Amino acid sequence: MIRKVEARTYVHESEDENKVLKALLNVFPFPEKIKKTKFEGSFNTQIILLQGEIKREDEVKKFLENFQERVVNKLSRDELLKRIDKKTLFLRIDKQIACADGKIRIGNYDDCILLKLTFQRKNEIQKVCSFLIS
Repeated sequence: MIRKVEARTYVHESEDENKVLKALLNVFPFPEKIKKTKFEGSFNTQIILLQGEIKREDEVKKFLENFQERVVNKLSRDELLKRIDKKTLFLRIDKQIACADGKIRIGNYDDCILLKLTFQRKNEIQKVCSFLIS
């Protein structure tokens, strides 16, 4: 069972905040849970952190259903295992694809939507995420 899902991404000064928010909501469909934090980056650029967290069982179920429907690629078992630390699965989602066509592509992107799925027990990760394994 998933205990908590956290999602976050950054809006850089050169990006359209509404498009980045759209991408995040395609991956994490809980607009009421999104918090926005503004801060200053290097060279005085403005950066916005968009982040959200869910814990309730009905929210987690909705998240997983949305994720399964939109994900377009799978990982090998080894790739999935590399993304696990203790009871947490870390996934990087392509922000551009999530915005452009609403699909979820997992990869190793720098400019990404970061998902952090925390499970009650480590051995549940592969079972719950079996739809991600090729």
